[in-house]
Amino acid sequence: MVIHISENEFRKKITNGDFLEWAVVHENLYGTDKKVVEKKLKKNSLLMNIDVQGALQIKNKIPEKTVLIFLRTKTIADLARRLKKRGKMPAAIINLRLENARKELALAKKYNYIVYNNEGKLRETINRVVEIIAKN
Repeated sequence: MVIHISENEFRKKITNGDFLEWAVVHENLYGTDKKVVEKKLKKNSLLMNIDVQGALQIKNKIPEKTVLIFLRTKTIADLARRLKKRGKMPAAIINLRLENARKELALAKKYNYIVYNNEGKLRETINRVVEIIAKN
């Protein structure tokens, strides 16, 4: 669930400790509501699509309940091609995302699993992720 709030509200939530994790990603603030996650984890497992900074924060806070799967392309050039193919991003944003991807790749070794999302093989990627989730 995505909720958009003002930067001022976001900063208040940081101060109040309302986020399980938060980070600046591609020059935007993102965070995960701590109460929502805690409530869901009482009932079941939870699958989250989250940036590297936030994922590592969560792993540090609740390591016994966290399994990290790093999805990546084979090369940065592959990622660049995919971003350009979307056709909606200005070049400056694509460059920022590529710069951030290089930094994130350096942190991939802190994840439990690395899965290559090869172009044209989405089903294979999904099957591998499902397999990892099933065994954890």
